[in-house]
Parts: sequence; C-alpha cells; structure tokens
Amino acid sequence: MVLKVSKGRGKTMNLKGIIKKMILPLIVISSIFLFGSLQVDAAGHTYYVSQSGNDANSGAIESPFKSIQYGVEQLTAGDTLLIRAGVYSEKIKVVSSGSEVDKITISAYPNESVKLDGTNLKMDSDMDALVYIYDQSNIVIKGLELCDFVTTKRGTCIGGILVDGQWKNIELRNNRIHDIWNLATVDASKNGRDAHGIGVYGSSTETATGLVIDSNEIYNCALGSSEAMAVNGNIEQFEVTNNKVYQNDNIGICFIGYEGVCKDVNLDRARNGICTGNIVYDIDSYNNPAYGTDRSAGGIYCDGATNIVIANNQVKNANFGIELASEHKGKDTSYITVENNVVAYCSNAGLAMGGYDKKRGYSLNNVIRNNVFYSNDMLMGSFGEVFLQFTAKNNQLTNNLFYANDQSLFVYDAYSTNEGNSMDYNTYYCVSGAENAKWRWKKVETIGFENYRQKTGNDLHSEFKELAIEIPEPVSLTPKYPKIVVDGKDFDWKEIASFVKVTTSYSRKMKLTHSDEKLFVCLIGTNFKKYPTIELYFNTDENTQTGYSGLSKITTQGFEYVLKNGVLYQYVLRDTTWDLVEVADSMATSRLATACYEVAIPMQSMSISQGSKIQVVYITKDKKGIIKERLPRSGSLKQFVIE
Repeated sequence: MVLKVSKGRGKTMNLKGIIKKMILPLIVISSIFLFGSLQVDAAGHTYYVSQSGNDANSGAIESPFKSIQYGVEQLTAGDTLLIRAGVYSEKIKVVSSGSEVDKITISAYPNESVKLDGTNLKMDSDMDALVYIYDQSNIVIKGLELCDFVTTKRGTCIGGILVDGQWKNIELRNNRIHDIWNLATVDASKNGRDAHGIGVYGSSTETATGLVIDSNEIYNCALGSSEAMAVNGNIEQFEVTNNKVYQNDNIGICFIGYEGVCKDVNLDRARNGICTGNIVYDIDSYNNPAYGTDRSAGGIYCDGATNIVIANNQVKNANFGIELASEHKGKDTSYITVENNVVAYCSNAGLAMGGYDKKRGYSLNNVIRNNVFYSNDMLMGSFGEVFLQFTAKNNQLTNNLFYANDQSLFVYDAYSTNEGNSMDYNTYYCVSGAENAKWRWKKVETIGFENYRQKTGNDLHSEFKELAIEIPEPVSLTPKYPKIVVDGKDFDWKEIASFVKVTTSYSRKMKLTHSDEKLFVCLIGTNFKKYPTIELYFNTDENTQTGYSGLSKITTQGFEYVLKNGVLYQYVLRDTTWDLVEVADSMATSRLATACYEVAIPMQSMSISQGSKIQVVYITKDKKGIIKERLPRSGSLKQFVIE
C-alpha cells in the first residue's frame, strides 16, 4: 500500500468504446503453472439439500437433507453435495477431505440459485466465514452466493470464503460474494478491522498447491486493513483467473508474503502462480477507517510475492492500478511478469513499485511489458502513470503504451537510490505534446521527450506519437448502494435524507433505502423502548383498495404487509376479511435501541423489486393495543421508489 496523499482532482477523459485498433502479443504461460485437468468425475455418492428436506432423510434427490452443514458432514472422498434453490441462514465448515482423484464437491444444483445469507449469523471465532475450510484438501466450492455477513467486533477477520491450515487442491469457482463487512471501530493505529471476500492462507510449513480461484464475483465489501481476494503465505502453483472484483473499500486482488502466516520465513510468500483474465474496478480506500482519507488501495497488488504472471487483466478506477511492493523491511517482491494488461483511470498511479517508505522492502527484477496505461493519476497528485517508490531495482519496462492525462506526467521516480531500472521500446502520448511531456527520474524532473531521453539514457528506442486507442469512460467510485448494518445505530444513515420528518415526537425521522435485494427502514428519535409493540405497514402494490385499511388518521390505506416486532406478516383476503399470515422464511431482521429502530427485509419477501413504489407507516402501541406513536402523523402517504 502507498500512503502518499494525492492533491486535487483532475479532468476525466471523455472517451468511449474499447481498445480496438491495437493488437498485443499473445501471452505464453509456461507449463510450470499448468497442473492438469481440474474437472474430475467423482466416484462417490451425490447427496442433496433442500429447504423442504429433513436431516433424518437419506440425502437422495427425492429425500434431501435440510441443513447444508449436515450434508457437508456426511461427505467423504468423491462425494458431491448439491444444494437446491433457496436462501439458507447458515455457515459451512468443511470437515473432511477428498483425494486428488476423487474430490469433494459442494455446489449449487445446476441452474438454481443458492444463497447463504449471514444476516442473522454471528462469528464463532475471531476468524470465521460463511464457508470455512481448515486443514482439508481436494475440495471444490462452486456456484454459491455468499452475502450479508457482518461483524463489529475489533480484532477479528470475517470472510465470505476462508481457507487456512494445511491443505492442497482447493477450487473456488463461480461464487458470488458480496456485503461481507467488518465494521469494528479501529484502534489508535487504525488496526483491528479485517475482512475478505475470499481469503486463502498457507499457514503450514507443508506448501499448499493446486489452488484455483476462477470466475468468482466479489463486490461491496467493507474490508478494513485486508483485501477482497488474498493469497497469503506458503502457497505456490495457483491460478487466479476470470474473476470480477469491484466496489470494495480496499485492495482488489493481493498476493502476499512475509506477514508471519507461515512460521518458516523462507516459505512465507505466495509464489509461482498466475493471475489472468480478471476484471477489477472501483477499488478505493478513501473513508475506510483503516486508512482515513488516504487513497492507498491497489487493484492488483503483490506484497512480498515472487514469480507470478499477471496478464490479460483489466484494472480501472483503483487508487493504484497494479502495485509491486513490499511492506516488510529487507524483503522483496520479485520476478513478477506484468504483461498485456489494461490499466486506466486510477486515482493515483497506473503502476507503482518499491516500498512506500524507507522502513519497507523493495521491488526487484520485475518485467512490465506490452501493457496499456491510460489516463491514470486522475487526481493529479504527481504520481504519473508509473510511480517508483523507495528501492525499486532492476525492473524492466518495455513495449508499453502510456497515455498521460492533462498533467502530462509519465514517470515519477521518487528516490535517487533506485537503480538498474530500464525503460525502452515504449510508446508515449499526451495531448500537450512531446515538448511538454514530463518525467521525474531519480528525483530530477525533465520536460520534453528528447530532453528526457538525453539526460537519462532511457527509452532510446521508444517513440512519442498519438495512440489510436479508446478506453471506456470511468464509472463512479461511489458504490451503487450504501452500506447499511442493522445494529440499532444510525451512523450509517447520516448521508441518507429523511423520508418523513417531524419536530415533536419520540419518533422524529423515517429514512428508507435499499440494496439490490433488501429494503432498509430506519426510525430515529428517542425512547423507542417505551411501548411494547412496534409495527411497520407496507402498501406494495400501488393499490389503495386492496389490503388492510384500518389505520386511523391515515388517508392512504391498502396495506399488503406488516412487520410486527420484527416478524413479517402478509394480509390475505379470506371471504371478506383480510387475515394475517406469517411470511415463512422471510429473513427479515430488526434491531431496537433507545434512539433508533432499524429494519431490513428481503424485497422478494414482499414481492417488490426494482421499479416498485411502496408506502410505509410506522406505529407503536401500548399494552392495551392503543396507538401511541405514528409516523407520518396523519394524511396521505408519500411513495418510495425502488430505483
């Protein structure tokens, strides 16, 4: 990570399309990284889990288990567990290993949607995940959605998927992981808050091999000091391919060494792997409490790793595009090949190398070739397209295309101690022209392409010319939806406008927002615990003539649903009466505090979705059932639109 503070905001380049007039050399990856077929026909049994099942069943397709964890506990080498569609409020801990020939597979049933929802779940230990694999090998996890697992406990690491201990041959494929949040208050050093979408640790002195992380999606996670995806410690021969990582508040994909994960310091680094075909964007640590106002998050980051090929990836709108650094003094990131990547519109540098200060390690013998670095340093903080930090040695940058923004700065070499770095056969362009282009090499700034070449001896075979390429416009660094945690505190609602507001009442404000799957309601005021009954009424069909219509002083009626003390009910017409029926498995959650009442309801539980218009009334009742508080107080109801 880099802790240099950027200055100001630059002008966004208004370009559309894709790179279409440029052919980059094909990457050839040595067979050292390819370790055989990953699709193995299991020789064991296939078991099934369904929400309509029973753990006393046989586990056959016509007699499925109910609990995923129970099904997992039945598995031996070669077995497969197929999970039928539904939302499951449980975690998985893998408790047995497969073999290299007969792996254990835990998967969603083909073409069905399976979600492990952590909304009502607590961490069982200081390191916990919705899927946790410890000391188990030859495991395949695929096709699961893992979401809404949250902690506020300091000193913990929470995850979507965590792998640790002694293991081999773990495959994580086609999983969708989002809203994994560590919201703990950090200490004075900004520590104590860690989360991963996927975190894989090699903590044993027996080297972990055969890791495949392919075609997963990780987004909207609150990571603290950690990374959306991490490969850390004594791990080699791994593949990280075709993943999509975006809208996270710290590093996207990270390969790590020397953090003390493995006791043998000579083995304690990720190595000999490939990182290809990934798409990483909207990676920003700004306002992450572990970083404050620093923008320090890399899209793809090697911290103490060695012998990794980073190729054919797209990185946009990160703080740093690709970073090769070491946070540990005397340790290096080395022999990394960075080729055929597109890095664009990052707030700081497109490429950063070296330790971020003199107390850190260094970058050594890395090769950066055939990449496109386009309009990075968006905040114009004097990082340039390439930022060389403390102790970057013997790194080669060749055959790259550099398109600088209005700052016209291509390279910022921050230290005179950097040595052996070479640049040649590159192509440069900025709108201000060759005579105004800037390079800062070993702390000396030169202006003008020819002047730079003469003074440094770099880029003698390079050229400055207009580049016929187009890169898509950057998307917003702002997450699509706010991070809301139902914990009885309103700090995460500060930026959300009041939907209903009064000046004199116990309940003074009602706020509403939503994610792509949940509706959130927050009541703010005082003394919410005074009355024993709290109810929220919802009109969800835009029809005031159907549904319950018995609320006094409210002119807009017709409520299809009511949440009573945290339990969701639906009004169902029977003859001429609207009867209440509890919504099964609604997954609604609520938290009541003295000054705040928060609710989260899965939108599918109320048959609403994007585009729906709803109306909401909040009331409290005393022990006799008499209404004591109402918001809004009276009159017609405003509509809230699910956008």
